[in-house]
Amino acid sequence: MDQLQQLGDSSDTPTILKEGEYHEHDARLHPPALVVMGEDNVQVDSQPRGYRFKWIPGDGDKVVTLDRVWKLHDMEMLRSSSAAHPKYLGFSFTLFKILRCRFAKYTISSASFTNAQKFFRYTLIKGSGAGYERAFGVVVDELSFLHDYYNSSQPIYYSHHGFVIFSIIFSLYSIGYCIYLMVTYIVLGVTGHHHSQIYCSDECFDEILRFDFAGRYSDVLPLYLVAVVLVLAEARDILFYICSNWTKVSLIYHYVNQASWQQSPIMKKCISVVFKYCSSNRANNWDDRIKQCSILDHPPRLIAHLPARLQRLHNHNKVKLPNAVKAAIFEALKRKCLTSIEPEGSVMYLQRPPCPVPCDTHAELIDGAKCTAYTILAWHIATTVFEVQQQQQLLPLVPEWQHKVAATHLSRYCAYLVACCPELLPDENDEWCKSLYENAKKDAAHVLSMPQGAMRTYPLLDESWMSAQSTQSVLKDGASLGKQLLDSGIGWEPLARFWSEMILYVAPSENLQAQAEAVARGGELVTLLWAMLSHAGIDRRHW
Repeated sequence: MDQLQQLGDSSDTPTILKEGEYHEHDARLHPPALVVMGEDNVQVDSQPRGYRFKWIPGDGDKVVTLDRVWKLHDMEMLRSSSAAHPKYLGFSFTLFKILRCRFAKYTISSASFTNAQKFFRYTLIKGSGAGYERAFGVVVDELSFLHDYYNSSQPIYYSHHGFVIFSIIFSLYSIGYCIYLMVTYIVLGVTGHHHSQIYCSDECFDEILRFDFAGRYSDVLPLYLVAVVLVLAEARDILFYICSNWTKVSLIYHYVNQASWQQSPIMKKCISVVFKYCSSNRANNWDDRIKQCSILDHPPRLIAHLPARLQRLHNHNKVKLPNAVKAAIFEALKRKCLTSIEPEGSVMYLQRPPCPVPCDTHAELIDGAKCTAYTILAWHIATTVFEVQQQQQLLPLVPEWQHKVAATHLSRYCAYLVACCPELLPDENDEWCKSLYENAKKDAAHVLSMPQGAMRTYPLLDESWMSAQSTQSVLKDGASLGKQLLDSGIGWEPLARFWSEMILYVAPSENLQAQAEAVARGGELVTLLWAMLSHAGIDRRHW
């Protein structure tokens, strides 16, 4: 990629403009020459810092780069508003290869990576047509490729188109043979004739015919069921091959390289149908759901007597990720890219989110002196107290409701990270984070179960009583912050802003093993943001 970038025209890279001067059209015409597919078909020389092509690919060569795919934006096959838009899917595949470099411990500081970061920022974040749907969709597709590469056999199947063709032919053969068997035995049962070795003799067949319906087909019914299941499984695999993102990237590669495909209306129509109508839930392992956890949930009496591990399983419910959460995070990222991030060369930094209430010594002390996990739990408790006290006073305004949805969901998700995935948080002891959450949870359950104070007025939590009766400092600080939120008279927008900036702040991580494990088990929202920030050039934070 460095070699292609160095030999390309400097005008092919997006120009960095001041805020408000950016035009998406400029970036769309000048994407970097990042490799999408075909580099394994070209001879290379081993160099001290990597590999270099022995000859430089041109327009008719086998290597397909992002700029070549991007030039096809006006073709009929690319006129689609779906998430699987070919040029953005090619961009996802390129980003997937860049992310593999990071997992392989390469230093992301070369010119090609820098240009990729600029293109990502100005196309998916700062562009006039950018939105959270496109940005999240590109990263979800990228992590889907990463998951398949490390945790499935898909890259082996798609390493050569012959493997996929053979698999489809074998599936079609299996379907045809199963249908043949079922039709044959049905016809034999109706006509009374047979030429199959499934029956040992004419006497056996005649004896079966004398039974009733259940007895007649009791021996072959399991065979029919197995055949039906096999047919459905093979048909599902064929559909998956056709709808897979790997297939779509392969189609992009062959379409760009084959002039005959570009001139054929039939090929254009077929590829257009695949991209517009062939979608599969199996294409991405991310199910667009996040887990939620709350310290102040009052469990039922039966659940309260269960061991702590089972109580955690009960509390960690998984919910659909609301669009309001995505929008809030995207707007926070956009604000950071435009204003708050301080560039230092090609490296960009994230600042700790400011306190959402007017400057207060106690609140600033909690945010500044305590660790990230402690700050998250304290503000999570404060947000829960604020939510409970305000539930009877919600304004019937859509923006205010969206801010509440974003703040509460992110608050509970961050609490879940402290409780179950502290390895995804920045540089803190995993066991200490889990014990901090468990102790605060036990103390909160004890306070809420007392016959006086909080439980008597529940669900309107008495934050003063909770602060006085609790023994854990995080619970006391959280209740104190909740009281400050109520006294300040703020709405949900500052809290939504705080939590969206907090999840961005904790997302950059150098723990690649934890991120890989998160991708393997289906993905986490913080992992999506980690990849998004990495491609935007943000991989560090100010403490």
